[in-house]
This record gives sequence, C-alpha cells and structure tokens, in this order.
Amino acid sequence: MARGTNLEQTREYNRRAVLGVLMRGTVVSRTEIAKLTGLSLTGVSSIVDDLVRLGRVEPQGRRPTARGQPPIDYKVAAGGAFAIGVALDRDHLIAVLVDLAGEVRAERRMPMAEPTLSEAADALGALVTELTSHLSRQERGRLLGLCVGIPGLVTPAGRVRRMVRLPSWEGQDIAAALSSATSLPTTIVNDAIAAGVGAAQYGPMRGTETFFYVLFALGMGSSLMMRGHPYRGLWEATGRIGHIPIESDGEICPACGGRGCLSHYASVEALVDRLQASGRAEDQDWTPSLEAIGARHAAGDPIVEQWLEQAANALARGLIVMENLLDPDAYVFDGRMPRELLEALVSRTEERYLATRPHGLHDRRLRLRVGDHGDLAVAFGAASVPLYLATSADLALL
Repeated sequence: MARGTNLEQTREYNRRAVLGVLMRGTVVSRTEIAKLTGLSLTGVSSIVDDLVRLGRVEPQGRRPTARGQPPIDYKVAAGGAFAIGVALDRDHLIAVLVDLAGEVRAERRMPMAEPTLSEAADALGALVTELTSHLSRQERGRLLGLCVGIPGLVTPAGRVRRMVRLPSWEGQDIAAALSSATSLPTTIVNDAIAAGVGAAQYGPMRGTETFFYVLFALGMGSSLMMRGHPYRGLWEATGRIGHIPIESDGEICPACGGRGCLSHYASVEALVDRLQASGRAEDQDWTPSLEAIGARHAAGDPIVEQWLEQAANALARGLIVMENLLDPDAYVFDGRMPRELLEALVSRTEERYLATRPHGLHDRRLRLRVGDHGDLAVAFGAASVPLYLATSADLALL
C-alpha cells in the first residue's frame, strides 16, 4: 500500500536526500547537490544552512575556478553525530564509537563465557562509560544511540525469536535491558544485517546497487543489501546462508535440524572442530584464538588446508544457488577469520565456482571481495545502523 507524506516528512526527506549526497564521502557545492537531488538551489541552500547549524555539515572553503565567484564546498562534519556499535556473542563483547564520517573513535573488547542478559548488560554499561569518557558535553548531545548486533533472528520490535548460542535470551526484551544499563536508546539487529549496513554506508560497497554479504562469526550469516538498504524478508529470517543444504545426506545441524548445512563445512567453528579432533588446538576449549588459527594457516598446517579445500567447495555450491536466485552486483566476505585465511578462502572459492558452475552462468563474472573490518565488522556495522537511520532518505524510516 502506498504511503502518503505530510509537509514535515517532505522537509525531512529532502534534508536526508541532501545529507545522503554528502554521506558518499564527497566534497560538493550547493549547485552540485541541487543537480544530484533534483531540488531547487534555493531549497538546497536552506537545507545546507540548517545542517551547518546542526553541526552535521561543514564548509570547506571556496574551490578555485577560472571565472566568476568560486562556489563554497561542503562535506559531512565527522563530529556531527556519533553512535556506539556492539558485537555480542557467547564468547565476547566488542564495542566501538563511530563518528558521522565513519571513523572509529574508540574501541573496547571484553571476553565473555555464555553471559546472561543481566551480565552482558552490566558489562556493556561499563564499556559505554569508557567509550564516551573523552567526548565533550556537546559531542555527548550528538550521540544518536546504541545498536547491538547479535547472531539470532530479531523481530522488528527488537525481540530475539531464535538465538542458538545464547538460548536463555530468547523472548526477552534485550533492547530494554541494554538501554537501561547504558542510558542510551538501543536497537537490536541481526549481526550479518548490521555488518551489511556498515559495508553499504561506509565500506567497500558504498554506491553498489545490490550486494550479498557473507559474515564469518562463530557460525555463518549473511545479508542482502538492495540500494543501500537491508532486505529482511516477510519473517525477518533472511541471511541464513549457513543453513543452505550442501549435502543431502550430511550430518544433522544442531541449530536448524536440517542436514548437510553449509556452516558445517565452511564456518570457522567447522575448522576449530577439525583442529580439536586432530589434537592440534592449543587447548581443548571450544575455540582457539584467531591468531592461533592464522599462525597454523601461515605454517601450512594440513588440517587447515583440508578445511580450506572443503570450505571452498561448499561455498562455491552456495554461490551457485545465490547467483541463480539473486544475481547480485557483488559479494563481500568478512568477519572473525584471519585476513590471509579469508583471502585464500575467497580466492579458492572463486576457482571452484568457475570450475563447477552450470552453463547458464558461464557469461557472468563474479565480483568477490574481502571486507575491510575483520573481527570489527559486526560492531562497526552496528554503529552504522543509528547513523543510517538518521541519514537515510528511505521513506519507511520517516
């Protein structure tokens, strides 16, 4: 059903359209903004003046020209707004403070062991206090809020419908608990959706029409970004690439009950299971450090090599499914995996895809790339969500 708009919504939409041009990381004049948005120069001038007063945009001086009065250029003011992003899983808590230009101003990490919601809330409250301690009073007033990325199915109201790694959290009002602990407005999102928003808002996919984001956490997640916005699906259950069946007679997945799920072959957890089964993990805890995994890959560990071969074959099958269903402009891979290992996996996956793809896909050229944030992908992406909600011209957000 089409939605109507009122005058205030129209003003806000136009303001966001102007800010959206500047959020691309460009330095532009009012005349250029008017051409890009289709708004009148008078309207753009009024909006830019408002954004300058709000501290969200700042002038950059006049651009040299051959004739006439040089125009004044503008860009996003990094200190115009801030947000805190959190990655929360059963073994860790990572929090970052990000500014409007997409720069990480501060970062905090805390190991955890299957925390209760109360324990996580207390820990996060302490981390938020540390992150914001250096902000001025004016900057604190520009803190938009907190967003937490979690590995679970999240309803629009912020309740977790399914969270295998922290089952005691299911059905609880996580946003209310964390907001109470931090005194900040709090949003809860799926971790892969958060990471996808970060890649679209500030990362390598800024300006890309449609891309598919694959997140390596303990398991695997994914998100589909369309025109800069996440596609969530009817049941808010998109992004479960880890549960695409790769082997019809494979082992039963403890998370979904299916057989032969992709995550059983291609996740970091699958690699850890192999290392532990071989006795090559440095301890018998459920996961060795990323540094230890990276060192084993660099040393040519045969167990890591076997996993790499298995994971590439499985991922190539998954990409064939995605290509037939979605045909996105690009794929991004990022998350909690050593950079060199992830690059090797992506390269080998592309090789396997090219060798095994059906004839109908032979005219397509895959665009695969490794993301920029590594194990900060979810936290950075989560911080991007409040900034995205405050600057996107998506009418559904108004």
